[in-house]
Parts: sequence; structure tokens; C-alpha cells
Amino acid sequence: MRQIRTKISDLKKRARDQRGVTLIEMLAVVVILAILAAVGVPIVLAQIQKARVNTDKSNEQLIADALQRAEYDYQSNSTNQGSLYISTPGAINGNTAQISNGTNTTAVYSYLLNGSFSGNGTGYITSIPNPQSQTGNFSIVANLPSGYSGPSVTFTYPSNTNGTMQTWYVDIQ
Repeated sequence: MRQIRTKISDLKKRARDQRGVTLIEMLAVVVILAILAAVGVPIVLAQIQKARVNTDKSNEQLIADALQRAEYDYQSNSTNQGSLYISTPGAINGNTAQISNGTNTTAVYSYLLNGSFSGNGTGYITSIPNPQSQTGNFSIVANLPSGYSGPSVTFTYPSNTNGTMQTWYVDIQ
């Protein structure tokens, strides 16, 4: 019995000697975590936005490359006379931006997906992506709006049936 009492008193003594975390220590940890969060969150958010802008630049380059492949293929086909040209600039996701060969005109979107005016070809792109860094659509424009600071890609493409090359931009509007 005496041994049990001794063991119980030893356990009580050990329990009293153990200390927990004080309120001051806990507040210090919370303050340190708040400082780390205040510094780290803006950096992470900036990196996320930078990644979105880079994704948009890559997608714009993809669209411009597909247009240039379409022009090259059209000109190198021996049965085609002339060239493709941008007949109406505007938003690509829809019917605003138009491409023409002088006889037929269709939406740039449709031509890039189908690879022909009739819709019976193999496309140059599987889909037109949506912008990640801002709202709107990818557009083809002759001049960037003044003060525009978003992602854009420059490419040259005929602007009329006699093959005059023009500088175009793919941007988000």
C-alpha cells in the first residue's frame, strides 16, 4: 500500500512540475505568424497574377502562330490564288474578327478551328482559350489602345487581297 501511495505522490509531483505554455508565449507566436502572413500573402498573390499574365501571353502567341500557319498553308496550296487576310478585327471568341480570301469570309474563330471556309478541314487550334489575367476576350486589333498594359503579341498578316502585310496584335479586350 505504501508503494502505491509513493507512486501516486510521485505522479502528482511530476504533474505539478510540468509547465504549459504561458499567454505571453502564445501571443508571441501569433504575432510572428501574423507578420509572416502579412509579408508572404502579397508575394504569393503577385506570383499568381504573374503566372496568369504569362499564360495569356502564351495563349496569344498560340493564336498568332495558328493564324500564320493558316496563311502559309493557304498560300502554299497550289489551287488557291491570293492570300488570306484579316477583313475585320475584333474579338476572336465569336463572329467579330473576320478572315477572308477575297471570295469567302468567315469568323477567325471558325477558320482556326476548322481550317477552311467550308468547315471541312483540319483546324489549326483545338479551342480558343479564355483569358486568365483579366476579363474579356482575346481580340485582333490593328493598334493597341493607348495606355493598355495587359499582355499582347505582335504578328504580321495581310490586311487586304493584294497581300499588303500589316502589323496586328492579339490582346485582351
